[in-house]
Amino acid sequence: MGLVWLAMLMLLVAGLLWWMRRGGAPSDYQRQDGVLEADELALLDALEEAVGQDARVLCKVNLANVLAPSERLNARKWQRASDELTCWDLDYVLIDREEGTPLCGIVIEEEEGHAADFRRLACKAAGLALLAIPLADEYDVARLRSQIYYYLEPELGLGEEEEPEAATMAPLGTHHEREFADEPQFGPLLLDGIDTGGRREPTLNPELIGDTREERAPTITRIEQTCPRCDAPLVERLARKGPKAGHYFMTCTRFPECRYAALTGRQG
Repeated sequence: MGLVWLAMLMLLVAGLLWWMRRGGAPSDYQRQDGVLEADELALLDALEEAVGQDARVLCKVNLANVLAPSERLNARKWQRASDELTCWDLDYVLIDREEGTPLCGIVIEEEEGHAADFRRLACKAAGLALLAIPLADEYDVARLRSQIYYYLEPELGLGEEEEPEAATMAPLGTHHEREFADEPQFGPLLLDGIDTGGRREPTLNPELIGDTREERAPTITRIEQTCPRCDAPLVERLARKGPKAGHYFMTCTRFPECRYAALTGRQG
């Protein structure tokens, strides 16, 4: 008889635990007044105006939808890393308009806490640029655009503008500066992906490579180096056009299959 009462008690406890963990019923929820606060919406408007039709701006994106754990992890570590990603959001994400590829993450800059922010470390490890922008009443859209184009494909048309004097993300007025990722040095070519583990293989604009048939200084010079991405031989090319005209680049001989490119520091 005692065993029967014990079994009934265990069933009662199990039922109580299930009831407590089952979550709210569909009727227990209501719609929020707004997805974004007024200042967050102002920043969204500024970002959309800055990128125009060259990219899409998403807001409140879970980090698990942008990054994925490394395939080298075992099942247990992979699941743990995946669970960690779901705990974090990016305030805004710029994505390729056609393919939906993440180009750049943006978080709202706060006074403290970013030094050890998991998002910063995870994005840096994955090679995704992450910018911190403070909220403000008004934004300099032109300046914002000049910074964002570093992270967009040069074919989008943003890479032909004059490079800004300083790579700082700022609204109108002053604020404390904080870097969230390795800043690119050669925006129009997206060369940040070469030496600093950038978000993806940089795209070399073919227009920057001059006509090799021109009877001027040779535009291609073979040197005995190999591509760090695919181990194919590298060649030195001279840019004839574009913002880096007159500069030499190390490029992979497998271009366009491999789009490795890096400035050599030498000018023609």
